[in-house]
Amino acid sequence: MARRPSGTDGSDFSYRMVVDSRYTKVAKGKSRLCALILTQVVIQLIGLLYIVGLLVQIFTIGTIIALIGNISPPKKAY
Repeated sequence: MARRPSGTDGSDFSYRMVVDSRYTKVAKGKSRLCALILTQVVIQLIGLLYIVGLLVQIFTIGTIIALIGNISPPKKAY
């Protein structure tokens, strides 16, 4: 059976390098920023769809009014 190299049994944990707290804060900040940007994109798309829906309704109502205005009254038979 092969022996472990010295220092790999976990007994050297107090000497190992750790990530500085400011870098973990930066990583967490980037994750939060990414989530906020994604949320903002979703909100903007919902707003865009709402505006497009309103424009379609306005165009449809305008078209219906124009068609109604073009209808001529029926002619009387003499």
